[in-house]
Amino acid sequence: MYKTVLFDLFRTLVESPSMMAYRQNPCVTHVRKPDAKAYQVVLDELGVSADETLLVGDGRSDELNGAVRVGIDAIQFDDLITEDKGAVGMLRVGVVDWSGPVIKSMSEVPGYVRNQS
Repeated sequence: MYKTVLFDLFRTLVESPSMMAYRQNPCVTHVRKPDAKAYQVVLDELGVSADETLLVGDGRSDELNGAVRVGIDAIQFDDLITEDKGAVGMLRVGVVDWSGPVIKSMSEVPGYVRNQS
């Protein structure tokens, strides 16, 4: 697994497609988003409930709608949003229709969370 600039900010990171939850040791879930079991394993690992959780994702594999179906709030992170939706569609293969909130920068997440409180 490669580290991003956000890696050290979280105690658990879930990476697709392998669906491995990382803390000290990897935890293999053997299920993939949008299967409800994939989200439940992560919630259990974190020790939190769905209603106190936020999923930020690019929308591939129906991950955002899957999260909402199990009670998790979700935001699409799309730094590729342009006026030409055709170009976005080519860059984001596998993105399923999403009618929920969209952000273009991770710096927008804290404001979103404050507004939801």
